Amino acid sequence: MGQKPYEAILKNLSTEKDVENLAKETEECFFLDYKQSEKNDYTQARSIKGSDLANVAKSISGFGNALGGILIFGVDNDKNLKPFAGYETFETLVQESVSRSTNPHHEKVETKSISADNRKGYVVIIIHQSHNRPLQVITNSNTHRYFYRTGESHVDIPHDVLIGMLGRKIPVNLSCQFQIKQKDDIAQNIFEFDFVLRNNSSVIARDVWFNMDVGIPNVSVKQGSSFDLFTGHRMNNSISMIAIRNYRLPPQGYVSPAGLSITKKFLDQNRDYNLYFTFGCEGSKMWEFDSIFSGGEFNAQLNKGVRDVITLLKKKSKGIIERI
Repeated sequence: MGQKPYEAILKNLSTEKDVENLAKETEECFFLDYKQSEKNDYTQARSIKGSDLANVAKSISGFGNALGGILIFGVDNDKNLKPFAGYETFETLVQESVSRSTNPHHEKVETKSISADNRKGYVVIIIHQSHNRPLQVITNSNTHRYFYRTGESHVDIPHDVLIGMLGRKIPVNLSCQFQIKQKDDIAQNIFEFDFVLRNNSSVIARDVWFNMDVGIPNVSVKQGSSFDLFTGHRMNNSISMIAIRNYRLPPQGYVSPAGLSITKKFLDQNRDYNLYFTFGCEGSKMWEFDSIFSGGEFNAQLNKGVRDVITLLKKKSKGIIERI
């Protein structure tokens, strides 16, 4: 996937000087918005109200329904720096308000705070394109309105565009977690963990599938806790599985097709090994995990614990990547 314009900005946005340079060099546009906080001090605040809440909700809807973007609190309309006290509290309150800002809620809104002098600072709200769109604002000032980011403003979505968005098929968004089996690993001389797929979207996932190729001696594929819900085939240390007919994974549901069993024996420290798996479902993108590491790196974790082995596998990969 190509990098979004706002993702490039975030890589160079860590200090007050970065905020100042951004404000000088970049105007508000379809992926960037500046706002001055209505309150000068949020230290004792228990919630976000008024124009601040309206701007947060409007941006979640507007950016979420479009291609995503960032909202920076602490810069006024003329791009003057206006850091405010209690910015860390404000960041927490933003996170708490996300689920109450739109219907359906936005599943991926992130925040970061940037400190300034005199215990003041800025809050950056990162709003990705939502899989749950269209998002309708449900705060008091803009209730029942749908926004879309275009140019330097959030505008109401035209009726025909909204109908098209409502008629589109919402893509399924799956993720994969490593779940450690609760057992005495040292006594058994074996580490075990399962791969758990989660449906993070607001729609049902059908035909969930999972493929894995293990290129590590003394490491074998094992059945997950949901193995009976899948069918497929196994060849040597590879497995290809798909959910049985009529099985459906509900929103926020979990399923575990397979796992790994690791015998605590050292590998050739001068060789490279790999763990590769992909997963997805009907109508979704394909997610891929590819970890390559040396035998020496693997051996160093065996005497520590299964969590350290998992940490190595993740560290030696690029994470779980969307491919198609």
